[in-house]
Amino acid sequence: HAWLADPDASPDARWSGWATWLGAEAAAGEVDPARRAGLVALACRQGRWADAWAHHERLGGYPDWQAAVTPWILPGAPVDHGALAGGVAAPIEDGLLLRPGLLPEVLPGDDGRYPPRLARVNGVRIGDAVCDLVFEQERGGYTIDVYHRSGGEGLLRVDPPVPHGSKVFVDYVDWDRQDVKGGVLELAIAPREEEYTIYRRYKPRQDDFPAAPVTRPLPAAIRALGLRFRVPSEAERPEVRAFGAAVTALLDVPVVVELEPPGAPPGQDPAHALSIPAGPDGARLLARMASVVETYLLTAPPADEDAGATSPAAGGR
Repeated sequence: HAWLADPDASPDARWSGWATWLGAEAAAGEVDPARRAGLVALACRQGRWADAWAHHERLGGYPDWQAAVTPWILPGAPVDHGALAGGVAAPIEDGLLLRPGLLPEVLPGDDGRYPPRLARVNGVRIGDAVCDLVFEQERGGYTIDVYHRSGGEGLLRVDPPVPHGSKVFVDYVDWDRQDVKGGVLELAIAPREEEYTIYRRYKPRQDDFPAAPVTRPLPAAIRALGLRFRVPSEAERPEVRAFGAAVTALLDVPVVVELEPPGAPPGQDPAHALSIPAGPDGARLLARMASVVETYLLTAPPADEDAGATSPAAGGR
């Protein structure tokens, strides 16, 4: 599907494609690898890394498909980028922007402490340099260590991820503090024994959409009255309306999209409509809601669930 890799694809194409694949996977008795690969791609594009890893795990029975989608998560290549054997990204040209994913959650050890989240990708060609990349995520930040193994020089451009509830505090490139924080980071790679390090340090921020438990069946008020979204201007309406249409198709609930009343204080809405802000904050909020919908549809319901409620296929995500 060409629209997957097209940054200018219409909202209708993106969200209707998501709804089609997600609805089909929720109703199916087994994984369809092509649909799951599409869901990985959409999750990567929206920064829904937990969803991307969940779909990646479900592709475990289809190793060729799993290898093909792995570079989209780590090292974060565009979703039209190819893969070599074992899921290593095909050669990355100088300056191609990488957006690596957040790493999967880990369980605490016997001492109650959480080990660091680590992932390693060996043998990635960046320009003329062949490198090993080590990704580490901790509560305070995200580190990428780059080891030059062979070849010549290369230019790495990367935008490390930021988890929900955090924002960028400071960026370092080979431990040089960057004047601009939160942007694309560039690292010139040349042969040397010492590793290069990129580090994005976080600080807390108020989350725009805290995680909430998924209840079954859907609350009666949502089933009866649906959802209401408000947007600050007509420019945001097409994106939110396309998302709303997808939610209606998946959950069979009505969705209304309307403009914010003039002079309305943000976040205070007596009519219980959810305000969707403009720009990246609005995109993040829609992605969080999409993640909730995926979890609802792809998680097996309890055995005693109301027979009239939506019933996705058993077996988890």
